[in-house]
Amino acid sequence: MKKHIESIKAVLWDKDGTLLDNFSVWIRRERSLIEFLCTDIEIAENLRSDAVESGLAAIGIRDGKVDPHGELAGGTEASICDAMSGALSDFGQVPEPEEFRRLVNGRLHEILAGETEPPPLRRGVLDALSAARSRGLPQGLATSDSRKSALGELAPYGLEKFFSYYSFGDEALRPKPDPWCILEFSRLTGIPADSILFVGDTPVDEATAGTAGAVFCAVLGGAGGWRDFSATTMTCNDPGEIVKVFF
Repeated sequence: MKKHIESIKAVLWDKDGTLLDNFSVWIRRERSLIEFLCTDIEIAENLRSDAVESGLAAIGIRDGKVDPHGELAGGTEASICDAMSGALSDFGQVPEPEEFRRLVNGRLHEILAGETEPPPLRRGVLDALSAARSRGLPQGLATSDSRKSALGELAPYGLEKFFSYYSFGDEALRPKPDPWCILEFSRLTGIPADSILFVGDTPVDEATAGTAGAVFCAVLGGAGGWRDFSATTMTCNDPGEIVKVFF
């Protein structure tokens, strides 16, 4: 990583799986969500087990793991809803897209309201964010989550104070893997894309950085493993290792 020290003038972070160790939490949430949806759309009792597994598979959850190429890892909240809807339509009458998304959001709000602990931070997150700030590097966050959802997960740790730029899934002009989030960060900071370090944990993040011409570092142990990235991609086991970039 040290060869990139001089060129990096700003850092853009992914959230899920990169800053937060939340995929195990999301697997549990999504299972509960789909179980609720099966009741809401009155899927027959004898079909519900298969419907739940089909819904999970459609968003990229199989055998208790998150597919780094699936919707949960790389999609938007809208695309995840659409994938669920398509899977559940094989088992019952699914509402129209807008109504289904309202139903999903309502149920998800209930699930989140019942949780008392936020998803844990990945190891070394505060060290890495603080190191970047100590060098005076502008930092941003690019997530496929909505503003409300993303800020709700960051707030318990006070992470918002590190970011001067946000790209949320419900506000971005174009979602990842389109490079819009990086190019907009570049435009607003006046820093060329090739001087921006983009840190993520999925092949979608790698593709986003590659199209924008940004420097990319993959944090392993989120959704993606080292086999999911190109051979030349920088990798680290946790965000704390990225401190090496800043010193």
